[in-house]
Order: sequence, then structure tokens, then C-alpha cells
Amino acid sequence: MQQLTTLNDWLSTMTLNSQAIIIDQPLPPTPLATTRFVNQLCHCFKLQNQELEWGIDRCQVLLSGAMNSSEQNIKLMLHIEWNCEAMWLESLGGSYGDTAALWERLQASHKPTINH
Repeated sequence: MQQLTTLNDWLSTMTLNSQAIIIDQPLPPTPLATTRFVNQLCHCFKLQNQELEWGIDRCQVLLSGAMNSSEQNIKLMLHIEWNCEAMWLESLGGSYGDTAALWERLQASHKPTINH
């Protein structure tokens, strides 16, 4: 499993579809690897995670926080489904009420600022 340590690393593995932000990464092979994956994601995007909720072939976790001090709360759900071999993020409201707005915010978070 690739180590994703920067915003650019994470964003390079993500794409937007009509309902969610798809994470195109190999699925974590174990519960411990899943926990580490969630922790890396939270660290890079400055989010907090709730306890992981496990099903037979899936895991989901509520993520929340603010990517900078001037933002309101971001709320999203990370889904990992081993049966369909997929991972995705869905917006749950907060500052970015829909997934497209959240995607734009994530993309903007890694663009360099130009000082004049």
C-alpha cells in the first residue's frame, strides 16, 4: 500500500463523480492497516475521526474538522467496501454541503499561494 504523506499524494488518488469523491488506492488489507490509512488521511487534511464502524465487508468513519482557522466545520464520511473493492468520501454538510463543493475545497487546499 502506497504511503500517502502530502495533500498532493492524496489528491492524486482522488476523483470526483456525481455522488462522491472516489479514492483510487489499493484497499487496506487488515484492520490495523485500515486504521493507519484513516489516520494518514486525517493528518494530511487536518481532520478528526470518530471510531471506525465495522461491518462484515465494510468500514466507515465520520471525519470532521476545519482545514484552516477561518473555516467552519467540514463533515464527511469515509466508506471502505472490500466486497466491491472501493473507497470513497461523501460530504455530510458543514461548510461544504455537497460533494462537489467539498471537492473544490480539497483541490484549492494544495494550490500554492502567490504573494505580491
